[in-house]
Amino acid sequence: MRSILICTVGTSLKTNLEKEPVCGEFLRQGNSKGLILHMGSLDPGDRLLGAEINSVASIVQKGMLSSLERLFLLVSDTREGQLIGGILQDYFSRPKNSLRFDSVEVSRIPTGESRNIFLRRAIILTLFFSRT
Repeated sequence: MRSILICTVGTSLKTNLEKEPVCGEFLRQGNSKGLILHMGSLDPGDRLLGAEINSVASIVQKGMLSSLERLFLLVSDTREGQLIGGILQDYFSRPKNSLRFDSVEVSRIPTGESRNIFLRRAIILTLFFSRT
């Protein structure tokens, strides 16, 4: 069974959080601790938390991982990508989180990199991890 998950990260989470009053205020204040605590109080399936958290919650709920050992977050090499990567890293590292991984790493994908190259790498990674 698998214990490693690779997740591509978009920036829609930022848009979602900005629309919600409490999260939006934490973002404006730069209060990442308050933001993560508030996010942790929500159901992981809440659409406010975005596709990344919703998808990981679904994968865990379906028993597709034997344990939550390592999570790799692939983010764009932009300010927003780094911001969302950091928020997700903190969220998935939070001790009282039912979706807590032992290790969460954020990897930046260069913005100039071709989408086709990224897709080929994703396919290779999927094939590699599906055989382990």
